[in-house]
Amino acid sequence: AALSYLPTSNLLSASGVVLVERNLYLAVALIGLGDTTAAAPLVRRARATMPDERIALRAQFLLDLARGDRPGALAVADSARRRYPWEQSWYVSYLQ
Repeated sequence: AALSYLPTSNLLSASGVVLVERNLYLAVALIGLGDTTAAAPLVRRARATMPDERIALRAQFLLDLARGDRPGALAVADSARRRYPWEQSWYVSYLQ
């Protein structure tokens, strides 16, 4: 539960984006702990709300890798590299 209170980039936003972003930090932590079942709905909600945000793409990528969906992870990495070319090395490091 404490992980859900990790800082976000903008605590003053009145939109639900802050909550979605905070939940993404929780999702990434859950993926790291091996709990992809709990992380999946958080990632799905984030991708629906902010589909091209860096953290949403990274979370989807990590979820796909953790679930053994390498083709899905590669597709997300390809989309992210087109949108954020300077992040290519981050994705490559996880694909090795």
